[in-house]
Amino acid sequence: MSHSASIQYHLLSWRSLISAGVSFAILGALWWMISSGREGEAGALFVSTLNNTLWSLASLYIVTQLIQSILRAKRYQMLLLADGEGQVPALLHTLYVTFSRNMFVDMVPARVGELSYILMMNRGHQVAVVACVSSLVLSLFFDIIALGIMLLVLVLVAINTAQGVNSMVIISLGLILVIAVLILMLLYGVDLILRMINKMFAKLNEAWFKRLLGVFLDVLSSVSRIGHCGIIVKTLFLSLLIRIAKYAGLYVLFLAVTTGNASAAVEIQWWQVIPAFIAAEAAASLPVPSLMSFGPYEGGGLLVLATFGVDPALAGMLMFVIHLLSQVVDYLLGAVGLVGFTLVAGRSPQTGPQ
Repeated sequence: MSHSASIQYHLLSWRSLISAGVSFAILGALWWMISSGREGEAGALFVSTLNNTLWSLASLYIVTQLIQSILRAKRYQMLLLADGEGQVPALLHTLYVTFSRNMFVDMVPARVGELSYILMMNRGHQVAVVACVSSLVLSLFFDIIALGIMLLVLVLVAINTAQGVNSMVIISLGLILVIAVLILMLLYGVDLILRMINKMFAKLNEAWFKRLLGVFLDVLSSVSRIGHCGIIVKTLFLSLLIRIAKYAGLYVLFLAVTTGNASAAVEIQWWQVIPAFIAAEAAASLPVPSLMSFGPYEGGGLLVLATFGVDPALAGMLMFVIHLLSQVVDYLLGAVGLVGFTLVAGRSPQTGPQ
């Protein structure tokens, strides 16, 4: 091993140790704050929760993860084709990249793992960097739209359930407003930004800045090109299906952990559980140097479940067990993705522009 490689290895080892330490510290602090003198019961509650989990039900999470990964891979393909990219991998090969991307997003804080998609598509399948970046940016953009729609529906369902108010008209108007505003931003906002940037920096002569600006403008042009090619509705529909599959799988895990477990039984509605997973995902995206997001994830979900009346200690343990089980599946699929990617990288069949 060379000297530089040895240094990199030791740095990676130290970062992993620090991340693990941060995760254990956050989990320990959370349990200390919520356990009310029952600090010693964590192990017993964890074992009891696992022993009483309905594994046949929990296994359905694998199915939902496969579904959402296939849909995500199809969306990547569709966006790349819409951009006119000539080096679009076949669906199976894109799926390998998607499996790996899902694992790296969980592994690295602040969603830095999203960059693995760009690296693997560019280095492994010769997809242009600009096309990779624009398809990733638009995927995240439509994920935000889909998440906003889901949150709006959840809030209105909660209002309807709590007050008995017919919210169908409000839901329809709200959805139309959200979709219209964001789609208008995509259709016209990008072109406006392009014109403004070109006008502002037209006289700038610094070579390094012009190169950087050129890449940025190429990405914006790519985003604009995709936005005008008539796939917005289809992309939004796929994004909604991805979110539905994702949270349906997590809700299935929640049922598997709580249904057959007297010590973990909770009386809570589905529309109260889903926000807990959304909050957990948001907390896991924070730039906290934790190991596989353990700690922040549990903290975000715990706050929401406790708000809806679940015992904080139980809520924390439920989120930890569900997070652990989901990570096992995600990392197994990620390993499959990495092996598959290694086997096909550089020689995969291509799907040309349509």
